[in-house]
Amino acid sequence: MNNNPKLVRPIVNKILIAASVFILINIILSAYLAYEFYFPNEQAFCEINAVWSCLTVAASEYAVFLGIPVAIWGVCFYTLLFVGTIGAVFNFPFWKIYKKLRPGAVLDIMRYLSYFGILFSLYLTYAEIFEINAYCPFCVTQQVLIIIIAALYIWAHKVINKGKKATQVCEFC
Repeated sequence: MNNNPKLVRPIVNKILIAASVFILINIILSAYLAYEFYFPNEQAFCEINAVWSCLTVAASEYAVFLGIPVAIWGVCFYTLLFVGTIGAVFNFPFWKIYKKLRPGAVLDIMRYLSYFGILFSLYLTYAEIFEINAYCPFCVTQQVLIIIIAALYIWAHKVINKGKKATQVCEFC
């Protein structure tokens, strides 16, 4: 009979690696959109028609937030999510920077940031639908992916909490 409790870190790490893949996709999409913001190209492959047009969205007032292109905000935001998530997977000692930044706290921060990402995406979706009357295919892709990323963080959080109850071991504390 096995007396060792079944630890959840391997399961959580797989969930977080999946989230990291989606985050990397969003970093790439944001970087591309930043490039398109600064160097607009009417032949870009995200220019499908008048309704599905990255250039139309990038030329709108909603493409800039606090004086910085939204795409640049996206690169920074997703890079932060990526660093925090991969740091939790590989147990990076964030607590040496600030003692309360244990892996569980880092994951909580990443989860809450993903909620903020969803709210900001809803704002941008509203702008695309009701103000701009055009959609950026890559923006819509990012908006879907941030929902998936948040769902993966929620799943990881539930697995961690269930594991704590079952084993009385906190692997992320």
